[in-house]
Amino acid sequence: MMGTVKYRALAGLSLSCLLAAPLACPAAAQGPAAVEAPMPSFDAKAQADVVDTAAKALTDRYVYPEKATAAVALIRDNLQKGRYAGLQKGDFAKRLTRFAERHP
Repeated sequence: MMGTVKYRALAGLSLSCLLAAPLACPAAAQGPAAVEAPMPSFDAKAQADVVDTAAKALTDRYVYPEKATAAVALIRDNLQKGRYAGLQKGDFAKRLTRFAERHP
């Protein structure tokens, strides 16, 4: 039983990592000049791109295919219903991470 608990925790962590990975900011690795530049808009198109990338990662790599399919459906449904509207990168990442933590 203890092995199952550890495995589920690891699977949940993996889902969190898969969802947050597309949100990594490449500008931060470019040094101080990139940090001073204004942040680009994180509009519905950008959110849809992140959801598409996360959906592909979940579908291709998640341990439980049936849970990956369900998670992708929920994330896409939330996007379609506008539940991510107005969120910037950080808040969007937090929302997806919270989702991942609740739906391992």
